[in-house]
Parts: sequence; C-alpha cells; structure tokens
Amino acid sequence: MVVDGGGVLSIVLAGHPKLRNALLRPNMEEIGFRFAIFPFEGMVGHQAEFIAWLLGRCLKGGADATAILEQDAVDLLAARLRTPLQLVQYLTRTLPAFKHKSLI
Repeated sequence: MVVDGGGVLSIVLAGHPKLRNALLRPNMEEIGFRFAIFPFEGMVGHQAEFIAWLLGRCLKGGADATAILEQDAVDLLAARLRTPLQLVQYLTRTLPAFKHKSLI
C-alpha cells in the first residue's frame, strides 16, 4: 500500500544490542538484509555526572553529595556501571544504609 501510494515506509527499532543479533539470524534474513545499525552509546562516559545530578535531586535542602559518597566511590560506581538503571538500582540499595539519613 505504501509503494502504491508513492511513499516510503521506515521502521525504527530501538532496543538492546541483542536485537541486532536476533535480526542477523538466518530465519530473519529478509529483514536482516534491509536494516542499518546506528549505535547509540547513551550516557557512556557521563556516569559520574549522572550520579552527581541524581544525588543533587535526592538530597534534602541542597546537602552536599560528598557527605553521602566520597569522590572515590562515585568514580568506582561510574567505572563499573554503565546504564542509568544500574546506577539507580545500586544507589537505591545502598543509600538507606548510610548514617546520614537526615540528608536523604
């Protein structure tokens, strides 16, 4: 219908890197020959900035984030975790254990 109407149909699939592998399987070759990959690195390289932003949004009264996490801890988290979901999950699990609960 699209071709008969003189148009072009494009479908954008955004997903996990495994999606690319699924589309390259032999049973998906008809689709696999017609797609292009555009890598999206997300926040890679900006994890520490995200942690600082997140803590700034979560701390009461503009409290200093270094009262909760030392810079070495932020650097370690930023080096080991890659996605916002991972960072939020780890921080959510650990923040209740801090002695400075009045800041959170």
